[in-house]
Amino acid sequence: MIFLLFALLFSATIKDKAYLLEINGVIDPVVSDYIKAEFKEIPDDTLIVIKLNTPGGLMDAMQEIVSEILNKQAIIVVWVSPEGAKAASAGTFITLAGDFACMSDNTTIGSAHPVSMGMVKMDEVMKKKIVEDALSTIRGLAKRRNRNIKIAEETVKDAKSLNSEEALKVGLIDFKANSMKEILEKLNGEKIKKKEKEYVLETKEIKIIEKRMPLIKRFLHSLSHPNIAYILLLLGIYGLIYEASTPGVGFGLAIGTVSLILAFFSLKVLPINLAGVLLIIIGIILMFLDLTVGTLGILTVAGIVSIILGGMMLVREGFLRVSPLLLISTAIVLGIFTILIFGAIIKSQRKKPETGKEGLIGMKGKVIEKIEEGKEGLIFIRGEYWKAISFKEIEEGKEVIVKEVKGNLLVVE
Repeated sequence: MIFLLFALLFSATIKDKAYLLEINGVIDPVVSDYIKAEFKEIPDDTLIVIKLNTPGGLMDAMQEIVSEILNKQAIIVVWVSPEGAKAASAGTFITLAGDFACMSDNTTIGSAHPVSMGMVKMDEVMKKKIVEDALSTIRGLAKRRNRNIKIAEETVKDAKSLNSEEALKVGLIDFKANSMKEILEKLNGEKIKKKEKEYVLETKEIKIIEKRMPLIKRFLHSLSHPNIAYILLLLGIYGLIYEASTPGVGFGLAIGTVSLILAFFSLKVLPINLAGVLLIIIGIILMFLDLTVGTLGILTVAGIVSIILGGMMLVREGFLRVSPLLLISTAIVLGIFTILIFGAIIKSQRKKPETGKEGLIGMKGKVIEKIEEGKEGLIFIRGEYWKAISFKEIEEGKEVIVKEVKGNLLVVE
């Protein structure tokens, strides 16, 4: 009886359900929240497969995910998939944290050397501390899962990257698999111990339950992409410039403010180069200045070049970069937009008013009642009768030109 109770407490067979989660993109707080929420909901003593494809991300978010994997009383498989996927940087740590680590064909793992995220640069002392911390973490994970410690360390120290064949050969992963079916077949019959509990995996007929990221989290997560960050930054700056160029408060301020808030959220989780951000801002300002000072397009061309260079420098990590096609196309579109839209706005602002009192200045009218020097008379202009004054005498029937408007009195000559 005691032996039976002991067996129930310290052993379990996983055969009913397997849960499939997916991480696709930068490792950010949204992904971390998604994993924590799903792990809290999924019962213990089950099988969880995390399908992973990431270029890296925030260390804090990665450490939270690793902690969830290590402490969840369930068997966690981290699967780098589909073909062409990568478990780079933070993804390497997450993969090595799994109770089982596997990769599809033509996938890569590694390049785990830490890089600073956001727009804050690290000094050499801080860089060394972060690298040492990363080394300690990955060394501990590899030792815990009985994986190649030396190769794991090289992914951090030397930014070493391996394909699935190489990773399997050196013992960085447990097996290769190109489908969930293949994973379940290879896990069937495996025995593994986790947190003093022995698990037997009977996965041949197990039911797979997909747990997708909620819609709102998918939206927030989609923002942490260099192309999205670049577009939002441009929209935000342009929106505010448009608002400053037009009277009142309206569309430009709303679009600009929302875009910049979303851009800053995106920039926070990407390895941003501040010089790139400044070049983009300078480029937009140069194109706007071209319209006001009139350099015949010289500043617009300089602005386009500045925006393209800024976009190229915006993200510092090799796997994460703004698409060259997007850089060129948006710069050209912005140049055309600046010339057409802002040009029309500035032209309209410089144009003499045609309505209201100010529209009367420069117009010709006819004297209806004689105007004596320094005294008021009456003129007919633009279909209306106006009181008028002049510094010299003007006879009835004479033509006059409006020089100034003082309230309801016109100054003519």
